[in-house]
Amino acid sequence: METEDIESLPSLSDKRHLEGTVKLYTHENIILIPTPSLDPRDPLNLPEWRRWIIVCITSAYGTLGLTSVSGFGAVVGFLVPELMAEGKSLSDIIHLITYPALFMGLGNFVSMPVALAIGRRPVFLFSLALQVIALALCATNKNYNWHLGARALLGIAAGQSEALCPLMVQESRFLHERAGSLTWLWAIQSCAAGLLVIFASAIAGAVGWRWWYWMYTILSAALFVVAVVFIPETKYLRPASAYEGVVESDKLASPGNPELDTMDKAGEGMVRMTTQTHRELDTVNYKPRTWASDMALFQTKTDWTEASLCLKHMSQLIWFPNVLWAVLMNGVLLGINVALGTSYGDILTAAPYNWSQKAVGYAQSGQIVVAFIALPMLGWGSDKTIRYMAKRNGNMHEAEYRLIALVFPTIVGIISCVIYGQAGSYGEKYHWMAIIFAYSGQFFNFVGASICSMTYLLDSYPARQGATLVLICCLRGVISFGMNYGLASMNASLGYANEYGVWAGLTGFFACMGVLIYIFGKKIRQATGKWAVDKEGSRRMRTGF
Repeated sequence: METEDIESLPSLSDKRHLEGTVKLYTHENIILIPTPSLDPRDPLNLPEWRRWIIVCITSAYGTLGLTSVSGFGAVVGFLVPELMAEGKSLSDIIHLITYPALFMGLGNFVSMPVALAIGRRPVFLFSLALQVIALALCATNKNYNWHLGARALLGIAAGQSEALCPLMVQESRFLHERAGSLTWLWAIQSCAAGLLVIFASAIAGAVGWRWWYWMYTILSAALFVVAVVFIPETKYLRPASAYEGVVESDKLASPGNPELDTMDKAGEGMVRMTTQTHRELDTVNYKPRTWASDMALFQTKTDWTEASLCLKHMSQLIWFPNVLWAVLMNGVLLGINVALGTSYGDILTAAPYNWSQKAVGYAQSGQIVVAFIALPMLGWGSDKTIRYMAKRNGNMHEAEYRLIALVFPTIVGIISCVIYGQAGSYGEKYHWMAIIFAYSGQFFNFVGASICSMTYLLDSYPARQGATLVLICCLRGVISFGMNYGLASMNASLGYANEYGVWAGLTGFFACMGVLIYIFGKKIRQATGKWAVDKEGSRRMRTGF
């Protein structure tokens, strides 16, 4: 256990102390933030393989949900004759993709506050069960309205992969590995989703679009069984000081841990844990972790105050300039991503590319490369960057260091929008590879920006993690829906070149705003910090709501 003089520890009552500015290194060792307890049921004490199980299962859940929502663009062509015969227009058909995206965001308004109140595990399992039901309803629909309603329900169920799943993953990880773990969540999800979408049109062409839905229904049902057994509760009450990397030694002392017992006399009872600290879990004062305890549906005390506080904190956070920037940027980039997802099939199947409907899914192949190589490199680079910058800054981590990694995906996104618009309008001048590259590049931009902005806000306001994730995931869905509601008419009036030129300009605008956030972010946190801490004081037990 590393120790320091009390003068070097942040004062928990010091009003100048700023969340998002924490000491990350001590004696060349990385400080564990949050500080783990000695409780075997603390998710931070899970063995590494269990933590990867959480990443894999939540990734699989997101893969099945998001692919059946956004990947529908590769299948919708098979439904067009039936829908046209029913008297539905092109706008009505596009609504089968855009409305579920809207409900993915709106569903988080209800589910996330509930998850903060009763625990993550029951809400996750309920959402997965709801996904099974929604997919079955999609497979058995009798008309357009039934289908649209079932897909809206599917959006509500699948939306938890955007907020709840990242929350569960980061609650079992430390600050210095946060970006890497979240990146792997989306990388695995995106890679698997890419493979499923590549073969989506071929599967729908071979067995029919209804069995395409049944395939997802069966896979989601099987995943539900696996999740019941392997997904633990990640909600855990810990002292607020743990989020600052320092904790009172009496909270870590146990009869079986003499090393920690000796720390009661050091630094006025304050200690730090690092990656080199040997931890002996306390099985005397705490209950052991067992498979039976992990499989219990409710594992934490229900506190509906957390749900109401989440909604209150959301109404406060939205007025913070850095939060508003992240929300708007995520919404616009999601809207652009959805716009590409609804139009690439029409472009590739039309002249001069003339792809067959069954081959449209192969356009997703570029995303597999992005997911398998670019996203893990981005996450690794982000965590590496904050460690390097912290060492340069006297071992102190600033939340704004997370934004440095945003530069590369933003540049790729601007270039991709321009290329996509030009290739869509002037196909005779471009190879079909331009569409594939641009589609994959914009996907990298959207996911990369989500990772960088989310980790930045999670580092900035650790006491508002749940509210932050809900705000981003909910409002970006609403913004995306607004952007794409009149997509068909916008394409007709502007054309792809002009439309995606606008999207490229918006991406560049938010990139410039990001530079300002990087420069003035700390001052913004200083100005907004008093609304992002609990009035009860920093010793209040909390879970990051």
